[in-house]
Amino acid sequence: SLSESSSSPPPPPSPPPEALPATPSPDFRPPPRSGVSLKGAALANERVYVFARLHQMVHARLADARALCEAEAARRAKLAAEPHDVAEAIKADDEGEPPLEADDLAGRSDSDDGDDDAEMRRLRGRGYAGFLEVVAMLLCGDVTKATFDDACRLLMGNDGYRVRALDKLARAAVDAMRALAADDTLKPLFDAPLDAFAPTEIGAAKKKALLTAAPALAGEDVYGVRVDRDADGRAVKLHVEFHGSMPEIPEDVDLMVPS
Repeated sequence: SLSESSSSPPPPPSPPPEALPATPSPDFRPPPRSGVSLKGAALANERVYVFARLHQMVHARLADARALCEAEAARRAKLAAEPHDVAEAIKADDEGEPPLEADDLAGRSDSDDGDDDAEMRRLRGRGYAGFLEVVAMLLCGDVTKATFDDACRLLMGNDGYRVRALDKLARAAVDAMRALAADDTLKPLFDAPLDAFAPTEIGAAKKKALLTAAPALAGEDVYGVRVDRDADGRAVKLHVEFHGSMPEIPEDVDLMVPS
């Protein structure tokens, strides 16, 4: 055996790893809470609205997909419980074909998945989870759009076309999220007073101060964002309301803050 042929002694045991300190380092400073988390509301720009809208559309399509997968699974279960001749007649009627004669039914399978393979049957057996799996494979480039369309039809029946554009929505939402991550105007907007768009002299002064702090906001559309939370603090609804546009900066005005 290998142990008998080896004459060198076993290596010494490795020293135990150093224990993590029980308390954080004195140099650690947690980041301050954002204005939106403190106030439950904030000002935001159009990029926030675009991302929120796309996120809502993706959520709605996923809710549709879940309902369609459950309805199709129930339909198939009901069809499987029917006698053979009745099941074939129902299938033909659903497809707009005349029922087959008794002689034509002989030797045929009770299954109506003659055009799908074992992988498709596995995905269909998982229901909505199988749909999420094939969406992930499409986004990663592991399956073609045609295969995705076939999976939607098998998983959700004839109404599967309603979620065929989910991959485009998901990619658009990811692009919008990346744009938010690179947006330097969000922090001054989140920290700005909520009444900066109030139709008063005070509101006008706060709007000018906001423009001084973030000149890139000139001409930008500004929205009010508010989050409703349940008793446990979980977000349940997002409100996005258009407030107005930031003024343009006149060419002869210098908004630079003196050092």
